Amino acid sequence: MLRLRPYKACDAKTIISWIKDEVSFRRWCADRFESYPITEDDLNGHYNAAAYEDNFYEMTAFDETGVVGHMIMRFTDEEKKILRFGFVIVDDTKRGKGYGKQMIKLAAAYAFDILKVEKITIGVFENNAPAYHCYLSAGFKDLQQTEEYQILNEKWKCRELELIHNVTLYENIPEETGRPPREMEVYRLLAHLGIPFKRLDHEPMATIEACQGIDRILGIHMCKNLFLCNSQKTQFYLLLMPGEKKFKTKELSKQIKSARLSFAPEEAMEEYLHISPGAVSIMGLMNDKENHVKLLIDEDVLKEEFLGCHPCVNTASLKLKTKDVVEKFLPFTAHEYQVVHLVGEE
Repeated sequence: MLRLRPYKACDAKTIISWIKDEVSFRRWCADRFESYPITEDDLNGHYNAAAYEDNFYEMTAFDETGVVGHMIMRFTDEEKKILRFGFVIVDDTKRGKGYGKQMIKLAAAYAFDILKVEKITIGVFENNAPAYHCYLSAGFKDLQQTEEYQILNEKWKCRELELIHNVTLYENIPEETGRPPREMEVYRLLAHLGIPFKRLDHEPMATIEACQGIDRILGIHMCKNLFLCNSQKTQFYLLLMPGEKKFKTKELSKQIKSARLSFAPEEAMEEYLHISPGAVSIMGLMNDKENHVKLLIDEDVLKEEFLGCHPCVNTASLKLKTKDVVEKFLPFTAHEYQVVHLVGEE
């Protein structure tokens, strides 16, 4: 899993090793450094000069293999509403595998959710098509504006792109275009049952960690939804628990008297809930007509006024009243639930 952390001086050696020629170097930094190649001291010296500024952030992306990406962020206005990305680079052995897009999206989530910016800008040279398309795929829009640089005795045009924070919450059934039928069926059922909801559309969110920014926008605590089964795969369970709690199999097994619990296979998830991995949701119970799945809800989830879940796809999130889910949705699906007490400790 890709993550971001503050840049460390020891990252410099790895980062500059990814730059193999001067053209790549200038695409990365434009004219910010006088000569090529640069040393670790050059890069760290450049960053040290901004160490005491309150508008400059150097970030490093890493996964289980180590450092895989790097970028900087800096405010360009006194109100700190506009943030500019720069010095974006990914391990040259991992390019074309989505690392750049992931890093940009993580940085954007941090900018919007933590720094509370309204807009992110970035520049990209026209002769750097892979980077240009990476930024577009991450949600940036081409402003059709260019600035000219004199680079390597040539005129290079830099295109200006921007990403605006979209926090529009919808309360109606969306148009069907581009949406899976399983998603639309959720909205129609909620409308039929008279259950109001707020909907936020977003990029695919496959983990509870990725949904942290969504939580803040919707003003909810997104539930962790786990699809489980016994060792014989004859009994299936959907567990709703707070996202911050750790799941301990032993703790739950005692309460439901089912030994050797494990995550259920994807085929069962699709067959019974009509849901793919990364989109598990209580809404999937509407598709479990023969009650193959038993619902388990942690007591702390029931204490919340609102419940957050996906509409059977992980490209949107819903805010629902917990009372409506328990008193209207579940009775319609003919599913009862068992309350469990989970601590999440050893």
